[in-house]
Amino acid sequence: MLAAYGRGVTVNALVQDGDVVPAGTLLAVLSGPSRLLLPAERVLLNFLQRLSGIATTTRRHVLALGPTRTRLLDTRKTTPGWRMLEKYAVACGGSDNHRLGLFDRVMLKDNHLAAAGATAGERLAAAVRRAPAPPPPSCPSKSRSTPSPRSRPCLRPAPTSSCSTTSPCRNYAAPWP
Repeated sequence: MLAAYGRGVTVNALVQDGDVVPAGTLLAVLSGPSRLLLPAERVLLNFLQRLSGIATTTRRHVLALGPTRTRLLDTRKTTPGWRMLEKYAVACGGSDNHRLGLFDRVMLKDNHLAAAGATAGERLAAAVRRAPAPPPPSCPSKSRSTPSPRSRPCLRPAPTSSCSTTSPCRNYAAPWP
């Protein structure tokens, strides 16, 4: 980011991203011409404050979960233009990134299920099975819905469907008309 203000500024980071540090800790030393540092100062501090706040808040929530198998996931809905930065801050806080966009996971929500006419559990399972396969192993599917009988078939593995643990991510076509 400093390159946008010109050349000649060096940064000496004194802590690593994700380190837990007490208030008042010196995080980095910037050196360079004041004509470059002064205009960049407020922007740099705004970035640092916002992203450190996200990481710190995330860390508090992760610690509140304690030593359970529950994992805290972030949302795809981020500040415009800040998605990668905010997701990185969440990861620095100890949470997991849910997904970057609509392209990297299959996620069926209540509105998708209603559009598919999934009024019964087997219709939901059929909608999920229509997702293209084979899935990349690093791309799990998610079903987000209010607990109901229609979601039960996707909670148990289906032998030949993508309804169990993973679903495809690339070139995903919705499994409904």
